Amino acid sequence: MTSAQGVAATEVICAAQARRGSYHRLLARLREIAAGSRNARHSRPSANTRSLADKDAPPPRRVTSSPGHRLDERAWRNARMLAALLEDEHAYTAEHSTSVVEIACAVAEECGLPEAVRERVALAALLHDVGKIVVPTEILDKPGPLTPREFELVKRHTLSGAAIIVGTDPELAEIAAIVRASHERFDGRGYPLGLAGEEIPIEARIVFVCDAYDAMTSRRAYRRPWPEALALAELHRSAGTQFDPQVVDALTAIVRRQRRRRSDLAEPH
Repeated sequence: MTSAQGVAATEVICAAQARRGSYHRLLARLREIAAGSRNARHSRPSANTRSLADKDAPPPRRVTSSPGHRLDERAWRNARMLAALLEDEHAYTAEHSTSVVEIACAVAEECGLPEAVRERVALAALLHDVGKIVVPTEILDKPGPLTPREFELVKRHTLSGAAIIVGTDPELAEIAAIVRASHERFDGRGYPLGLAGEEIPIEARIVFVCDAYDAMTSRRAYRRPWPEALALAELHRSAGTQFDPQVVDALTAIVRRQRRRRSDLAEPH
């Protein structure tokens, strides 16, 4: 993307942001979620956030990562503008991305990752599908299997998303790299670069698992949502090939604690 295209994209994004005030109030909380801020208790979290933020969780699982640097407020503002553009273009995809943020932040905390990494997880989860704004809506909303040509178009969304992100704000280059890698498989058979194992950023491995889990457990035009147990079984079936086994284990621990809590609340006292 050229500098002129970046300026034009920013103008479109600003117009979309002006039409999406209530959505931005939700997105403004993402930094608090990513950093585990106790200030978040002063605003009402969504039901999904409340269920995943488990104070009774065991000590975090340690996953090796590079802390990196914290992003400044301008980068967050530009990320929120991109998210608003996605919602303006395809509301369902934006809603899905917000759900993935909530799940991914909980998984990152479960893995014991430092705040800077959790921040990148939150932003990458928020923007992982932003490249779909260049995919025709009739393909995104198709109520059946995609043709090979349509699937190739959809697969380009990781590259398109990375280009849009870094073209909007070079400060988001790390986030763009994570988004580009968000469909790389653990066995190296993913796209677009065929990265494998720890060649894939931990943030991208987390987003990939949480993206798949939310997609399976959400209603789609062509199918009903899968039960939690079936979705977890599918993740475990593909752990070590498609998904990072440690990330799958972390998500499983969260979902099972959540299930036990629901069961305890349902029992008569």
